[in-house]
Amino acid sequence: MGGDFFHIARLSDDVAAVCICDVMGHGVRAALITAMMRAMIESHAVDAPDPGRLLTHLNSEFTGILKQTGTLVFVTVLYCVINLRLGNARFARAGHPPLLHASRSSGEVLTMIIGGDSAGPAIGIIPNAQFKITEIKLAPGDCLLFYTDGIIEVEASNGSQFGIEGLRESVRSNLGQPTESLLDAIVSDVYKFGDTTILTDDACLVAAEL
Repeated sequence: MGGDFFHIARLSDDVAAVCICDVMGHGVRAALITAMMRAMIESHAVDAPDPGRLLTHLNSEFTGILKQTGTLVFVTVLYCVINLRLGNARFARAGHPPLLHASRSSGEVLTMIIGGDSAGPAIGIIPNAQFKITEIKLAPGDCLLFYTDGIIEVEASNGSQFGIEGLRESVRSNLGQPTESLLDAIVSDVYKFGDTTILTDDACLVAAEL
């Protein structure tokens, strides 16, 4: 039982939303918070096309619940809306690791940290937090990779971490594969780096291809 999960919603014929979350901790409590967060995300369908507004309302509601219980819990979230007709992606982050944007036409894999960065605090920490939206253009064949820190914090025997750079390199070296095989290849690289198939933290990977 863990606290990493993803949610994918069809908003219209041309628009889809992808959300990935990482709830603090492990076990039963994390799983219960996960169920609560999933229900809250689904209940905010009216805000779904606007990533910043959705995270703002989600944070306000969640911190209100925590205030009543006196519990310290936080959740990192990355929420992205992909528009096929416009060929773009708009996303907002709440303390979550940045999105990776892989271009099959150029072979580049970019970490989506733009300007002053779009990351706000994790959900559940600051009641009135605001979350900025970042927009990127997409081309046919482009792939967006969503992940939790259980992937990038895997350690080698010398104590070094796989890291975002290791993840970028794994995506780059496996970009010639179909997206269905890409995730398996990344997981294989992570296992190889850590010399184990048992991860100490929950891990989640999601790929979205235009």
